Amino acid sequence: MNRIALAVLLASLLLPLRAQTPFTGDSLPIITLPDAQNIACQIPGQSGVVLVEIWASWCQPCRQRNVELNRILRQLDTAQTDLSKLTVVGVSLDSSKTIWKKAIINDRLHWDVQLIDTGRLNGVVSDSWGVTYLPYNFLVLDGVIRAQSLSGEELKKRLEVLLIR
Repeated sequence: MNRIALAVLLASLLLPLRAQTPFTGDSLPIITLPDAQNIACQIPGQSGVVLVEIWASWCQPCRQRNVELNRILRQLDTAQTDLSKLTVVGVSLDSSKTIWKKAIINDRLHWDVQLIDTGRLNGVVSDSWGVTYLPYNFLVLDGVIRAQSLSGEELKKRLEVLLIR
């Protein structure tokens, strides 16, 4: 075996194993992360419609998506949709809890649950869910992924369908 082939083989054996991003229709694997009070929470442990929004304070597109999601939630607060059916879970990939908490305040994230994975893109979220870029999200119904990586009007339309009264 030549040296290059041997080096490639050894490198592939030594690389950490990372989960493949689950497909739409799969169950989203349950993970446990701390909230702002350092209480361990399981996600997507909630039943019903759950939007898991994965973001970080250092990610400018994430911060823009936070503003967009807040706007969508305000627009969905109508007589035609039932927001009480929706749980929004923010999962930050920040390494600093202090900076994360400031971003929550600055972005006015009044979502149901805010969790943090201080491993950034090498943490539990990436290892269990295969997330390799930000922003990212999973739209989950009773533990099953209905859609992922949604934004803007596409996200709004999917939520409208799931939250209809």
